[in-house]
Amino acid sequence: MDLTAVLWVDRERRYFIASTSTTLPGTPYDRLRWRQGKVTAARVALIVPQPQVAAAYYRFCSPIDRCHRCRQDDVRLDHKLFTNDWSMRVNMSLLGMCIADSWLLYSGARGDVGGLSQHEFLEILAEQLIDNTFETAGLRPRGSAEAAPAVDESVPLR
Repeated sequence: MDLTAVLWVDRERRYFIASTSTTLPGTPYDRLRWRQGKVTAARVALIVPQPQVAAAYYRFCSPIDRCHRCRQDDVRLDHKLFTNDWSMRVNMSLLGMCIADSWLLYSGARGDVGGLSQHEFLEILAEQLIDNTFETAGLRPRGSAEAAPAVDESVPLR
């Protein structure tokens, strides 16, 4: 298989290894950068060229990287629960993905009007996971609420 290795620098060094695509100039994008003038500093829009391999990566893989950053840097389950047990690592990774995806879904659906920070959201999620009733039988009575007898929802499922 023919592979292409590319080093591209915008703000940081990025290394790309690709089996397709090319290093021909891709779609440039605008970046706002601070530049010092003679008197004051100002934000200037710079046009940053990028190769096609970098443009393809950022177009398709940036949501995956965002989820990984949220899971590894924000939730930090890998750092808080250190283990060498393979099954525990897999389960913690899966739990971290679920937690990161739930935060990204909440923040994406609610936007700025959501009202909860990520820390507050994770605290509420943890409380709901600890005090859950997933293993109880929840039967709904048929008919009107007055005619139906009370249902004991604390009976565990077997």
